[in-house]
Amino acid sequence: MKENVLKKITRFNNEVNTIPMRDWSTEEMNFFFSVLTRMRDEGTSSIVMDKYELAELARYTIEHNKRYHDTIESLTKKLQDMTYFKKTSNSFVMMPLFTYFEATWSDDLSDMSLEVDVNKRFEYILNEWNEGNWTQFMLDEFLEVKSTYSKTLFRLLKQYKTVGKREFNVEEFKTLMNIPKSYSTGMITTRIVENGIRDLQPYFLNLKVKKIKSNKRGTPVIGYEFTFKPESTEKWQEDKYIKKSRFKKPNRKAIEPKWFQEKTSKIKNSNQSPEQTQDIKESIHRFRNS
Repeated sequence: MKENVLKKITRFNNEVNTIPMRDWSTEEMNFFFSVLTRMRDEGTSSIVMDKYELAELARYTIEHNKRYHDTIESLTKKLQDMTYFKKTSNSFVMMPLFTYFEATWSDDLSDMSLEVDVNKRFEYILNEWNEGNWTQFMLDEFLEVKSTYSKTLFRLLKQYKTVGKREFNVEEFKTLMNIPKSYSTGMITTRIVENGIRDLQPYFLNLKVKKIKSNKRGTPVIGYEFTFKPESTEKWQEDKYIKKSRFKKPNRKAIEPKWFQEKTSKIKNSNQSPEQTQDIKESIHRFRNS
């Protein structure tokens, strides 16, 4: 496996999946999760990416510098309004993911770069991992999904990839998928759920959905149950995708001199006296430890 595979693994705390991303374009999502991938395990260090590094990570073809510039600018505006909110029975908290997000460019747009700082209070989102509390997937697979709704569903299902089952009630599904309130349940089923099943078939084996219906009159749909074959998992190893060193311990036998091989052969194949055998063994020992 290529050495850069590790860099293409996107991994973050499940709480990122609760952050609303209304009206995001496919390119903005691709750039955002590419930045998260790049920031993974960096602590609170600032990272700087030139346009080629980001474009390569996001598999973005830079045909027009202006379009690239506009995408970064629109992403920056989205992040300005992007906050994490969590409420418990005894508290609530709101905070931005990034404390610094600066894009700079030359006058002709030929040279552009991005500098990003993660909020130190939010560091655990990208850098602290607890088994069962994080989402992980291959960035390239996420980039291949075209629909923004399907991209969001992809992340939500990958969160449960080792379980193989994820159930949502309709209201929860609307919130997590950022579905307009004007969408009826029928529209959600045909435009988002069924399209999502089709789009994500390559990434989830035997992916299916079951509509959960109420016993009330008309049996309205009250939720969706997604099932697929669970993915096997193992303890995370930071270097599992890094190639082992190609350096091999030299074959000792290949460099053994002829006299050494002859002495070894005498011990194995001839009847030597105890004194002769001991002398040969001492010669072999001295050679092996030289």
